[in-house]
Amino acid sequence: MVTDKKKAMLYQQALLQHHKNPVGFNEVISFSHQAQGSNAACGDEITLQLAYGAGSIKALAFSGDSCAICRASASILCQQLPGSTPNQADEQITDILAGLEGRQAFPQEAEALMAVSQYPVRKQCALLPWTSLKEIIPQLQGSTDSETDSTTETKNNAENRREKN
Repeated sequence: MVTDKKKAMLYQQALLQHHKNPVGFNEVISFSHQAQGSNAACGDEITLQLAYGAGSIKALAFSGDSCAICRASASILCQQLPGSTPNQADEQITDILAGLEGRQAFPQEAEALMAVSQYPVRKQCALLPWTSLKEIIPQLQGSTDSETDSTTETKNNAENRREKN
């Protein structure tokens, strides 16, 4: 029988593993879309790069200066979304956001993020890669394969201020 305490420890270990061996961190990919995000509450800064073609996400990579939770969350994102269509990616992002806000269970592939869902300030760290990517999705839904070099910047300052109040 797995208790909630054991489950929490497993999730923390999974996050730590993603932090130590992040998928997509500082990888060089031939990207077609890019988004930048920052979290004023803790100083996390992240740049996501996405290779898109033939109607699906081919690869994702990220770089930047961020905390362990942000890095682990970006790693999970880079691991889960290749092969997804823009609509599938948007659904996964929506599920992650709802999970972090406690409105629904996490998708199994991202359950490790459940470890931070009860900490509002840390939740912002986990959200940053997903909210940054969410800014690109409309561009993917309306783009053709020949479109390239799209940049989006996401600022979470307003959300951070709301979390603090």
